[in-house]
Amino acid sequence: MRWVPTGVVLLTTLLGASCDRNTSTISVVNWSGESVARVVVVLCGQKVEMANLEMSEAAQATYRITCEGHYSIDVEFQSGRRLQKEVGYVTSGFDFHHRLHVTASDVELSVVSVD
Repeated sequence: MRWVPTGVVLLTTLLGASCDRNTSTISVVNWSGESVARVVVVLCGQKVEMANLEMSEAAQATYRITCEGHYSIDVEFQSGRRLQKEVGYVTSGFDFHHRLHVTASDVELSVVSVD
C-alpha cells in the first residue's frame, strides 16, 4: 500500500473545488406591450446585449459566476424610452436559472431553479 501525504490530498481537493464552474442562465422575456430595441444585462463584470425583442419573444444568455452580485439591466424600448434596474442575487457554489420579465414599467425576476 502506498501512502499519499495529507497535504497533497488537501491541495488536490482545494484545487478541484476552485475549478468548479458555476453558471447563471437567464431568459429575458418581453411582456411590455411594445418592441424592445435592446437589453443589456451585466453580471459579475460580464456584459451581454440582446436586441430586437418583439412582444412575447425571449432571449437567453449564460454567465460564469465569478462573484457574489446581482443583475444590472438596461432596457431600451423601440420608442426610445429606457428602464434600468438591479435585481436578483447570485453566489458561487450554485447554478442559477432565472427568468427576467420586461413589463411596461418594471423588470421582474423569477427563479426557475437553483442547483
